[in-house]
Amino acid sequence: MRILSRLSPSTQEEIDSYMYQTVGQDAIEVVAAAMDLPLIRRVIHGIAVDQGSEYGNRKSLNSVAGDETEDLFELLSEVKRDQGELLGEMLDAKLDAVLIKVAGIGLTPQHLGKHLSEMRATLMKLNRLYGAHICGEGGEYETMTLDCSLFKSKIVLSEVEVVTHSDSAFGSVAFLSIKKATLEPKELHERGCAVPPFLSHKATSIQSAVTEPSGSAKRYSTLALSKSPARTSLRSRKLGRWVSVAGIQCESRIETDESIEDEVQSCFDTMKHELERYSLSLQHVSHINIHISSMDLFPRINAIYGTQFGTSPPSRACVGVNLPEPCRVRMDCIAFAEEYAHERQALHVQGISYWAPANIGPYSQAITVGGQVFISGQIGLIPSKMQLPSPRSMALESALSLQHVDRIVSALQANAGGGWPGIFQCAVIWVARLDLLNAARQAWVAYKPEMRTRRPVIFVTCKSIPKDAFCEAQVLVHTGRMVMKDEETGETEEVVIGERRNEGASLRDPLMLKWQTIRTGNVFFCLVTIAGDGGLDATSDMMLRSLFGEAMLVRVFGVESYWGSELRTIDIVPDVSLMDALRDVPTALVPCRAVNTEDADYLCALLVHGVCDQVGLP
Repeated sequence: MRILSRLSPSTQEEIDSYMYQTVGQDAIEVVAAAMDLPLIRRVIHGIAVDQGSEYGNRKSLNSVAGDETEDLFELLSEVKRDQGELLGEMLDAKLDAVLIKVAGIGLTPQHLGKHLSEMRATLMKLNRLYGAHICGEGGEYETMTLDCSLFKSKIVLSEVEVVTHSDSAFGSVAFLSIKKATLEPKELHERGCAVPPFLSHKATSIQSAVTEPSGSAKRYSTLALSKSPARTSLRSRKLGRWVSVAGIQCESRIETDESIEDEVQSCFDTMKHELERYSLSLQHVSHINIHISSMDLFPRINAIYGTQFGTSPPSRACVGVNLPEPCRVRMDCIAFAEEYAHERQALHVQGISYWAPANIGPYSQAITVGGQVFISGQIGLIPSKMQLPSPRSMALESALSLQHVDRIVSALQANAGGGWPGIFQCAVIWVARLDLLNAARQAWVAYKPEMRTRRPVIFVTCKSIPKDAFCEAQVLVHTGRMVMKDEETGETEEVVIGERRNEGASLRDPLMLKWQTIRTGNVFFCLVTIAGDGGLDATSDMMLRSLFGEAMLVRVFGVESYWGSELRTIDIVPDVSLMDALRDVPTALVPCRAVNTEDADYLCALLVHGVCDQVGLP
């Protein structure tokens, strides 16, 4: 992946900086165009707060608030790659380099002159044991490239000498003094860049496990719904440092004929107003779900959406659903009140590569905050082309979308400095046609065979998916770590947390209700599936009342024919219907054609995202 990145002042004038030279920044777009490379820019907001000889505070690893150095850190966080994958890509592309200096733990003078391909296993091991940078970004080693696709001749090191600067049992400092080097011409067939396969072994297994649909099913009706339960109310809630807002839509359009641009802006104005009630802003938003009535509106919606955020925008999932007229856009969001800058990490890559798709909109691939990882909905684009496979294939699209999820998680783990275990929490797998449901189930089972029916996973048939994709994978993961604060000293410590699972069912005829919960730290997800109507038994009543009390956001996926009176005939407590019980909970209503789990079909499902008081430690 090649990109051009630049820090620029907020004005066109050169700034008086201790760190940056900004002259010529007004022509950087021309440079990017000349190189035909994507450009990532970040504004220099800080000044030289810390002017001492040593940057930072020895008492903590916290950043220096307002310092211009932090702007560079944020920029690098956006463009940084998973080093293990990057090293693999370089070797797959026939890059031949040797170590010419070592200065890190586990590396000795005997490693000098060794090729990166020979050192790969050692470097990966040092990363696991000591957190050493696989690509040497911490100064662990230096290399010299002897051959790559840009070279017309190979470099041959004919005579070298090992010079030891300092010898230590923990990490020697030594380098290779090059006495003589020659060139060896390359044959024409040896030139050029090798393209790595775009499917990993795991993704290939997923593709093989999926049976393509036999025919082409018609997409379902695009008529908007009019039944009142599909309408939603604006609600927000704060639990701990989390804030959710649901039912965000433009109410004024019921009486006026507003443009789609005005409608989207109205939604964001509503979102801002609700967040301000909790002293938060759009910059605190971690994830947004956006449902639109037609994918034809997608470019115009994106144009307004992109004006709301600067760098590191929230992750996002977008699908088309049948909304009640005249509503064309509906949103819900999750925000987090960070106390420290390092609590939020964004993966926001816009360069085209063989790794994973660049963003097709103003969002980040993933946001990690409070230990929670929000991953944007992933469709089966071929990363290097940013196109769907041709001819179309559900097997390939599902394999690619899940591979993208894996690679995003791997990149976040690598950026954390040695990795974190990662706990899969739940997933929503969207499909654009009913005949694709079985294929989506097959893909998921092949992707997570060890977790079959053990995690909240739901398959939802929607109206449409961006770029007319067959499927979209929306996955949530927890790092398995959580920052805990000592109330007396104010000091923070990162602790490892575990997971707890719970499931149950109520089979009181004619109503069938099942639930499945996973809790990591103080965050939980619960999938409640419903078939039939009627009242619940006492155990289920108690479970749902407790669940809704700790619910931050409830997403109600309902089959469109079910949005009538049926939802109001499910009594979770005597004379209190399901919809009435959700009256005080931020609730996102999602009309769909079908709601399914790995092993059954349902009329309605609730995916509950909640926060509880206690932290689950291992």
